[in-house]
Amino acid sequence: MLPLLLALFAGAAEDVPEQPRRREAASARVPGAVEAPTVAVDPARIDPRTGKDYTAIAELQFDLLKNSINEPLQPLSRAQYRWLRPSRHRLEPNPYANTDFTAYTLEFGEVKVGLASVTVGVLPRTQLGTVPLLDAAGIYNAHTKVNLLRIGGFDLAAKGAYHWLPLGDFDGTYLELGVFASQVLHPRLSVHGGANYTSMTAKGVPDFSKASPMITTWAGDLSQYNPPEEWFGEQAPRIRAEALTVRTAIDLRINRRDSFVLQGQALLRAAVVTELGDVQLSEVLPPIAGLDQALSYQGKFKVTDAYVASIAYQASWKQVDLRVGVGISSVPGAWALQANELSYRFGGPTRRTETRQRKTWRRNKRDVQPPGPAVAPPPLPEAPPSAN
Repeated sequence: MLPLLLALFAGAAEDVPEQPRRREAASARVPGAVEAPTVAVDPARIDPRTGKDYTAIAELQFDLLKNSINEPLQPLSRAQYRWLRPSRHRLEPNPYANTDFTAYTLEFGEVKVGLASVTVGVLPRTQLGTVPLLDAAGIYNAHTKVNLLRIGGFDLAAKGAYHWLPLGDFDGTYLELGVFASQVLHPRLSVHGGANYTSMTAKGVPDFSKASPMITTWAGDLSQYNPPEEWFGEQAPRIRAEALTVRTAIDLRINRRDSFVLQGQALLRAAVVTELGDVQLSEVLPPIAGLDQALSYQGKFKVTDAYVASIAYQASWKQVDLRVGVGISSVPGAWALQANELSYRFGGPTRRTETRQRKTWRRNKRDVQPPGPAVAPPPLPEAPPSAN
C-alpha cells in the first residue's frame, strides 16, 4: 500500500512545476490577471527517495483552495432569481402523470379525489378506488387498475370495475374488464389505446320502495313502477346486457403544468339477453336515465352510431388538476364527461419531491434574493484595551 501511495504522490508532484509556468503565461496574456501563489522549497523537507517536497505541494494546493473559497459570490439578478424558483411550468413534463385514459396508475401512497371518484395508490403500480355518490345511492362499487408491464416507453395495464345494486329480491350488477396500452413517443408526446368489455345483469323483481333515500329524493316515489310478480309466474326475470367499446387518446405535454389531451371512444357491439316472457322492457324498468332504452339495443354498431370525441387543455398545479375542453358525441352532451375534469391529488414520491424542492427554495429565499439598495455594513466592535 505504501509504494502505491508514494507512486500517486509522485505522479501528482510531477505536474506541479508546469502549473506556475502555465499560470505565468496566462497572466502575461490577460491584463490584470493575478499570479498564482508560490511556495519556497525548503531543502530540509525534500524526500531523499524521490527528491520531491510534498509539504510544499500540499501547502500550494491548500492556498489555491482557500483563495477560491474566499472569493465573494456575485449577486443574483432578478431573472436568475425567478429562474431558480421551482415552478411546475419550468419543470420537465412527466409522461406518467395522467391515469384516467392511460395505462399508468397512481404512485404508491398517492391519493386522487375527483368530482365523482376517489382513488388511492395502494401498491406500487396498483390503484383502487370507488365512487362515493353511488355508494350513498345504494350502488356499492369499486374499481382498480394494475400496471402489468413496463418495457422502455411501453406500458400495459389491466383494469376492472364492479357495481352492485340490491333492491329486495332484485340484484343488479355491473362488471367492466379492460386492457390499456400506452407508448411514449417523445418526452412530450404519448399515445394510448385500449378496449373495455362491459356486462350488466339484472335478476329478480325490483322493489323500488327499498331504493336509497338519495334516489327517491331525486326521482320521487318509485313504488308505482313495481311490476306485479304474477307477470313472471314462478320464474324470476333476468336481463343481461353486454357491450364492447374501444378508446384512444393522445396527450401533448408542454411542461409539467400545461398539456393538451385528445380523446376518442366508440361502442362497437352491444347485445341484450332477456328472460321476461311477453313482458316489454319499458313495462318493467322505470324511465330513469334512459334505462328502458339502453337495454333495448342489440347487435353491432357503427362508429358513427355511438361515439365520443373531445379535445381539452389540462393544467396540473401543485395538487389540483383541471381539464377543460370541447367535443362532439352521438348523444348530445356526452362529450362533457370526457373533456372536463377536476381533481385534487396529494402524496406519492413525485409530489413529495416537488414539495421538498419548494420548501428548500423558501428556506433559502433570503440567500438568493435579488439585489436591493446598498446598505452599509454595521461597524466592527473596537478591540479591547491591552492588559499591558
